[in-house]
Amino acid sequence: MPLLFFIFASSLGQSYEESLLRIQSRYQTLQNYQCTFISYACNVEKSEEITYRYFFKKPGSVRMEVRTGSYEGAVLLYAGSNVRVKIGHGILSWFSFSFDPANKIVCDLRGNGLHQSDWGWYIEQHVHMMPLTLSRFIGIDTIEGKRSLKYELVSKDPGQTRSIVTEQLWIDAQQDILLQYKQYDNTGKLIQSGLYQDIVFDVGMNDNLFTEFSR
Repeated sequence: MPLLFFIFASSLGQSYEESLLRIQSRYQTLQNYQCTFISYACNVEKSEEITYRYFFKKPGSVRMEVRTGSYEGAVLLYAGSNVRVKIGHGILSWFSFSFDPANKIVCDLRGNGLHQSDWGWYIEQHVHMMPLTLSRFIGIDTIEGKRSLKYELVSKDPGQTRSIVTEQLWIDAQQDILLQYKQYDNTGKLIQSGLYQDIVFDVGMNDNLFTEFSR
């Protein structure tokens, strides 16, 4: 591979550790963000892909509007205590429900809840797991029209990395934000992934967005 490629890649931050710390620093400057979030998860019995319109405001408020997948039209709200849910269709749409954030009803098939859905949680987990993984730079890629740095992580101890054996992730080379991740088990099966589209930073978000179902 030409030397120029390695010089170019290095100038963008070829080291995974350096890139992870950069996206952590970038996240710390943000107050809120919204995006379309395409989430895939599976367990032993089934798999599911859901598209959300996703809103996050620090320190930890989340609004997820289900666009496609199970419970299309539902809205989930989290503002630091219980998760409140309003179903989109049918007789149950007349009511709202409240659940503990760890309740499987409001978690994905891997057991992740709304309080574990934002970039901050993802970054924190990966900083913690850094000593438990081997990383390598794959190359320059394009995700959602954005030039990105692609990395692969290999777990030294899957028992301590939530049964994730390998992971691929893509970081926006200019804005230092996470664009996509794919996580695999010891058989090479995809068990979790996330793709972020139409990302908007630091727009006005009223607190009512995370306490009221309508907007």
